[in-house]
Amino acid sequence: MINATAKEEPKYLPYEQIRDRIKEQLEQQKRVEAFTKDVEELKKEYAVEINEDYFKSAESPQAANTQPAANSALSHTQEKEQRLA
Repeated sequence: MINATAKEEPKYLPYEQIRDRIKEQLEQQKRVEAFTKDVEELKKEYAVEINEDYFKSAESPQAANTQPAANSALSHTQEKEQRLA
C-alpha cells in the first residue's frame, strides 16, 4: 500500500542543463538506427541464417571465433556513423 504524504509541483530543468543529455540521446538513437539499417541491408545482400540455439549457449566454443567478425561489422557501422555526422 502506498500513501501520498505530500504533493510537489513539477520541476522543470532549464534547456541549458539538459542540452548535452538530449544531444547524446539523439546521437545514440541515430547510431542504433544506422546499425539496424546496415544489418537489414546486409541480410538482404547475403544469405543469412540465424542459429537461435547458438545464442542460447553463452559458453559456446564458437563465440570466440565470431568476435573478429563482430568487430569488423562494428567498424563498418562506425564508418557509416562518421559519414552521417
